[in-house]
Amino acid sequence: MKHNLQLSIYLFFLVSLFACESNSDLKSDKIIIVGQIENYNSKEQMKFIEFIVPDLFALNTPFEPVDIDSLGYFHYETEIVSPAMCSGIYNKWFSFVVSPGDSLFLSIDGQACFDKTKRYVLNKNEIQISGRMADDYEKVIEFSRWASDSIYNRKHSRLVNDQAKLKSASEFKSFIEKWEEKAFKAIDRFGSENNANSLFYSILRSELKYKCFEDLLSYSYLQPFMNGDRINVLDLPESYYSFLEREDDFNTNYFTRGRLDYIHGLVSYLNHKNILERQNYLEMRKDWKNAEVKPSYIKNQISYIAQETVGITRDLCLQYFALDYFNSFPELGDCIYKEVVNLIQDDYILKGFKSHFNESKAELSLENINVKTNEFTVLDSVVQSNKGKVIYVDFWAPWCGPCMGEMPYAKMLKKNLNSDEVVFVYLACKSKVKNWKAAISRHKIEGVNLLLNSSDYKLLIKRYKIESIPHFLLFGKDGKLLKANASRPSSDQILTDIKELL
Repeated sequence: MKHNLQLSIYLFFLVSLFACESNSDLKSDKIIIVGQIENYNSKEQMKFIEFIVPDLFALNTPFEPVDIDSLGYFHYETEIVSPAMCSGIYNKWFSFVVSPGDSLFLSIDGQACFDKTKRYVLNKNEIQISGRMADDYEKVIEFSRWASDSIYNRKHSRLVNDQAKLKSASEFKSFIEKWEEKAFKAIDRFGSENNANSLFYSILRSELKYKCFEDLLSYSYLQPFMNGDRINVLDLPESYYSFLEREDDFNTNYFTRGRLDYIHGLVSYLNHKNILERQNYLEMRKDWKNAEVKPSYIKNQISYIAQETVGITRDLCLQYFALDYFNSFPELGDCIYKEVVNLIQDDYILKGFKSHFNESKAELSLENINVKTNEFTVLDSVVQSNKGKVIYVDFWAPWCGPCMGEMPYAKMLKKNLNSDEVVFVYLACKSKVKNWKAAISRHKIEGVNLLLNSSDYKLLIKRYKIESIPHFLLFGKDGKLLKANASRPSSDQILTDIKELL
């Protein structure tokens, strides 16, 4: 799921850039983005706009919903460490360029955003920008539309999965390298035809290179996964990973979105590569949520990551490992924090890690850590209160591409059933409240919408053996679970299954 999510998001917001001084700590500065939705209708159109701005510490895609007032105005502030290519979403997608310290004004055609005859990516006539980097913005939005029809498309995403399923490691590597060569030529051609500056090439080349690195790293687990094995990871020869030596060929001052995805993939690769803990890592993959993780495992993996990486890459890998494992195993929080906090060398990353770690810790109260199997959950309450009706449960998250891809099919399923005797329950997992509410509003998710707390989440995934999302349950009118792994809304089978219960 994670791999598919990265590919689908990559289609839409293409590039993000982080730059830093190679011999000093990263530094951030505020950016201010204000704007207006022209032809705004608060009764019919969405009351928020979303921005995706590079975030070193995000475990998932950092969607930030921003409220729109009654006159169509919005105001957003955050901090970034370098010039960046970001994305915005107001029903349709757009890209823009911003640098630390910048203030931008965006004027967006609200009618165009909701015109179903137009594409999902706005063109430069439907959104105007005022700011220092307006010229670069026009290049970005032109390239976004052009590339979505050529090198960065869903066809390529499907091809990566197909090649991983059917091809050997060497054949897969050859496929990725040939696509990389083709994409580089496409970038050069577009840049030449549109008189792009050197920054344009640097950003896109860095994004593309690290995207290819991430794809290559994914093969070891994607190949078994595509063939029905969700547990094992392939042991590939060292020669396969020769591409890792090419990381230094690129300006390490650039931190594109592709590079951050690559960092995530690199951590998984190092977790498996560590011979001392490899068997424990594979055992954890069999039942991640019920795994018993010892402090010695955490210490050994952190030590190995620190040993095998250098510089900013090392610090990013350490903080990602720490935040990711703390999110899954909060009871080991003290151990994780103590092992990592003295290893991160960059002051900006260290400060950000401490802040995000403490924020996550505050969200996890002590009663949410140890969950007993006889505890009553919010889902049990919903099932009890809806006895006499069929209940279809969807475990999802706003950041999950496959989850959001099922939402239009869920609407069609409701329409086809057209029955008050069926209750659709949407249980959101691991999401911020504002992102959860924004996704419900933007996608018009109608039914029983609940955001799971840590306690209910841990209990329910154990109870129903949920390994990934989206995941669906089907309860009969008597409140008994009939299918612990029900068909998706996009499957014809679920309509038949539900009708048989009415």
